[in-house]
Amino acid sequence: MNDLKSTFLTYWLLPFLCLIGTLIIFFSPLRFIIVPQFVVYHTFLEAFCIVISLMIFMTQFVLRNHSTSGLYQVLGIPYLGIGIIDLLHTLSFEGVPDFVTPNSLQKSISFWLAARFLEAGTFLFFALSLKYKWNTRNSRQQLIYLVVLAYTVLVTIVVLWFPEILPSFSDTLGHLSAVKKGSEYLLIFSHLVILYLLISTTEKNKNHDNIALLIAASSIIAISGLCFSSFSESNDLIIFTGHVLKAMAYYFIFKAALQSELLQPYKQLIELNNDLLSQTESLKNIKALLLKSERLNSLGMNAGIALHDLNNMVQIANIAAKKILKLVSGNSSAESIRAYSNTIVNSLAKTQKFQQQLLQQVKSSADKVTIIELHEELTQFSSLLKTLVGSNELVIDCEDMLNVEINQVELEQVLMNLVINARDAIKSQDGKIIIRAKKQTIHSPANSLTGTIKSGNYIKLSVIDNGRGVPAESLTKIFEPFYTTKESSNGTGLGLSAVKTIIEKWNAYLQVHTISGKGTEFDIFINEIKDPL
Repeated sequence: MNDLKSTFLTYWLLPFLCLIGTLIIFFSPLRFIIVPQFVVYHTFLEAFCIVISLMIFMTQFVLRNHSTSGLYQVLGIPYLGIGIIDLLHTLSFEGVPDFVTPNSLQKSISFWLAARFLEAGTFLFFALSLKYKWNTRNSRQQLIYLVVLAYTVLVTIVVLWFPEILPSFSDTLGHLSAVKKGSEYLLIFSHLVILYLLISTTEKNKNHDNIALLIAASSIIAISGLCFSSFSESNDLIIFTGHVLKAMAYYFIFKAALQSELLQPYKQLIELNNDLLSQTESLKNIKALLLKSERLNSLGMNAGIALHDLNNMVQIANIAAKKILKLVSGNSSAESIRAYSNTIVNSLAKTQKFQQQLLQQVKSSADKVTIIELHEELTQFSSLLKTLVGSNELVIDCEDMLNVEINQVELEQVLMNLVINARDAIKSQDGKIIIRAKKQTIHSPANSLTGTIKSGNYIKLSVIDNGRGVPAESLTKIFEPFYTTKESSNGTGLGLSAVKTIIEKWNAYLQVHTISGKGTEFDIFINEIKDPL
């Protein structure tokens, strides 16, 4: 409803106010101020219209490659010719120094009508292109350039050098001839047709405001035509009023052209930006959902790894319990039974630690990092690991005073998973698993599975076995979650995946060396803590 009101005001109210303003000027005392200085005011108003004409053309020309539609190029191109011919009209007006040939009312009117007919033809072609949706891009625009330039050159030559072939537009007394009046009436009729075409296409056109401005401009031009068909002298107040209306109409045309090529795309850019902001907000929501999904996925993976490690601890307790039953059945000493009982107690204690870690992961709590002396930790943890390796030999080869800053539970997870992996790779009865820890200096960068090892001092923690080794085709996959070369009843594929995840969390480095039939070595390079205090 508001759009309809705005359109109504633009269609009819502005031209009506222009008509009222014309009458006020005509009957006001301005007559005695304007008439004596008519040439000055006329030159000023025409100069304004010439500048606006060239601005309309330049707006379309400069933005021609960025135009979303070639339609307004049809409107803008002819205003180059209109501006030039209006300039010639101004220079030919009586009272202005002679331009090429003697200035006269006939010469001035000739250029005037030539510009007005080009303007009416431009509006008519624009309205028809709008109504019937003609293609107005590329080749048709080039044709319009040629037609406008040819028309401008032809008008200039005829008016300046062959004026005798033109009809007379005034008599010797300066009164308008029938040809002049008829030409003005024809122009008025043309703009009425243009108004009809523009109004009939308004509701179907999305550039509602632009068309409304052009309707107002065409209405004002039609009203100004009444002034130019009724003045009795070349410095009459009526003709001055017509020029004021013409200047106003040109302003509306320029605003429509500017709005179509600059303001309209700017509005579309703002709308696009708002849409982009809305989509960005949606993307943020999607990202939040994805992060939540990743956290849930990570939680599921961590829970699987934790359950895998719990299973390892239960396995230790199960092995120790079976040993106790065997010892009790064989009337063995209480000392042996006590040793395996302690193994079960220690295993259950480790199980409790794993349970606490799982709860921390569920609550998204940070794991506790402490400074660990590896020799002491490996010595304490070796009894549980020996239970896991069964009949295989477990060797702990660790230097003294090797300090690292990591999570203790995670260290035990890594050792337990690597030892179980080594045990399962050993088929013979004389298998051997070595856990070795020592200082090592890296002098030049080296490759690893968790990034490039930088030069520096490290603690190298290794788990070595003399098992069957890792097949070459499996070496790149063994750290993938749920990938396993074991039978489904013996492996879940989460052990080595957990090892790699923990090592990456430590910002440590992992290397694997394997020889088929001879064994595998897992090397972990952890940053050394020189001064634990």
